[in-house]
Amino acid sequence: MLGGSIRRDRRSHRRVWTTILTLSLVGSATVTSAASTAVAAPPSVASPTVVYPTGEFPDDVIAVQEAVDGGGTVLLKTTNAAGVPTAFAFGDTVEESSGVIVRNRDVAIVGERTPTARATIEGGFIPVFGAGNVTMRVDNLRFVDPILSAVIVIRSTGAQITRNEVSGVVGLDLGFATEGRGFKFLGNANPLHAITGTILLRDNVVRDLDASLSEAFVFDEVAADVTIASNTVERAAGGGVLAIAQHGDMTISQNSFAPGPDPGVGAFGSGVAIYGGEGRVTVTENQFTLENTIADGVLLWGDEGFGGRIVSASITKNRFDLRHTLYGAVTLIDQVDGTYVGQNRVVGTSGSVFAIVPSGFVDAATANRNAFIGNELASTNVDVAHILLLDNAINTTVRGRSGTVFDGGVGTSITGLTPMKGAAPPVSGRRPLAPSPGFHPFAF
Repeated sequence: MLGGSIRRDRRSHRRVWTTILTLSLVGSATVTSAASTAVAAPPSVASPTVVYPTGEFPDDVIAVQEAVDGGGTVLLKTTNAAGVPTAFAFGDTVEESSGVIVRNRDVAIVGERTPTARATIEGGFIPVFGAGNVTMRVDNLRFVDPILSAVIVIRSTGAQITRNEVSGVVGLDLGFATEGRGFKFLGNANPLHAITGTILLRDNVVRDLDASLSEAFVFDEVAADVTIASNTVERAAGGGVLAIAQHGDMTISQNSFAPGPDPGVGAFGSGVAIYGGEGRVTVTENQFTLENTIADGVLLWGDEGFGGRIVSASITKNRFDLRHTLYGAVTLIDQVDGTYVGQNRVVGTSGSVFAIVPSGFVDAATANRNAFIGNELASTNVDVAHILLLDNAINTTVRGRSGTVFDGGVGTSITGLTPMKGAAPPVSGRRPLAPSPGFHPFAF
């Protein structure tokens, strides 16, 4: 049990955090002291290391860090040692040691939960930072008002992030934008080796993120296979999931994404945005509620020069509620091949429901052999067409019972929907308000 006598090695902790401040923003280089040779903790049946909050910074950070360095299970309590409900105080500055680092041992950081209370971490620049070639679990914690993100991982051999709640991420001013996200996995320092194994994000709640870069879940060049399931995202201005050059497979299922309207920061508010990657993407049985006028439900943007061509994605059995977005439920941009979009239910008003369009940034950006089959479109109102196919759509298959198709593509097969011909609508070419691959996917 920790919480009484605390070893206050503040100077050493601050040196490690100086490195982390740089890595968490630019996502490059490699960790030195924070990612030393791993000494994996053996499977343990021993009692967890218990840490009581004091409500004092940096005492709480140092106590939790000491427990995490020991590996195994670390149990964070809801009350102080005297039984008074107390939150762990992790500070409100980026210049102090305001977070713990997972570096040398496999560890599970678990929050206590009672019928009336839940272990809570208040503040912290990055309350939990994964920087070692070890496995980690963060479970059943409430993160209130972290500055940059609740959890950032730059090295891991496997991670489980489950049953947590994140709210009120403060955001960091980057000069050109503000960033404040829920959970981030940054493998771009060593894409095939930095983050490996499997990543599970399940039963988390992320809400009230107002920065211009404020997605709930972010992945940048991650080699691990990723499962994102049964999470709730509410009022996260940037959107639900952002993945860039994902190397492992990614399955997104049974989540509720309601990012909300743009609070005036220029955020996109999409449900899922995937920019390139060799891993297979599956998006199924999710609920999307889109209120931002420039939001997509699911955006797949393939580019062999940036992240890679997207191949054989599956988008099925989702429900989309479109509330006057200019775009729609599913948009495929540039080099996206073999995507199956089927059995989705869509309601509301939008520019189109499904679209294949070029960005204007990539030459010869054809999208080949994509299919829209068996989707329910009868309860939608569209400005252009239910399905919009521009000149990069090659050999597209459309099957359904109602709706219209603007067919500017080549080799399109249409059954059950009404084809439209004529001049290309005003969304042709470079998509209005669409981010270029050089800007929007900033994960840092």
